[in-house]
Amino acid sequence: MKNRSLNHHITEECSDVALATNGKAICASAVLIIAGTALFYSSFTFGPEADSVAMLCFVLGIFAVALGLIWLGARRTKLVYLPTGSRLKHRSYYYGNACTGQIKSLAAGSHHNAAAPQCDHNGTVRLDVLVALDGSFVAAQVLSYADYTFTPLTPIYCHTGNAAAAFISKLPK
Repeated sequence: MKNRSLNHHITEECSDVALATNGKAICASAVLIIAGTALFYSSFTFGPEADSVAMLCFVLGIFAVALGLIWLGARRTKLVYLPTGSRLKHRSYYYGNACTGQIKSLAAGSHHNAAAPQCDHNGTVRLDVLVALDGSFVAAQVLSYADYTFTPLTPIYCHTGNAAAAFISKLPK
């Protein structure tokens, strides 16, 4: 199996997840770009007695335009669970090698009454999870750190409904 990112390839594994346009982020970016452009051009209308105000408008205008462009590039899409329309959030949990079997069974959904092991922030096993904000969907994949990269140990497991709620209850807070 190729080294895959849970965030970028979940749409291939689960037909109920889609990459959607983030309208709020695009609108906020547009407002920043327009306000920055207006501030930039207004800096040229001040007379020589208002040099400090003109310079402030000039700098704030450039900053607002740059911030708007960066925000537009970084936040224009989001992952959404289609049946409920809930946005998906990414979380990563790290564990030691001794917990690999437990983490694999947790990701596969065969965790019935077992408690999840304690997180180890220096661990070499990573559990990547995408959780719907309403708790109706969870996607999980276990990865292992070797040769300076994380390689998948399991396929991407998708859980919905009661299975998703049970999985979320096992995750560290």
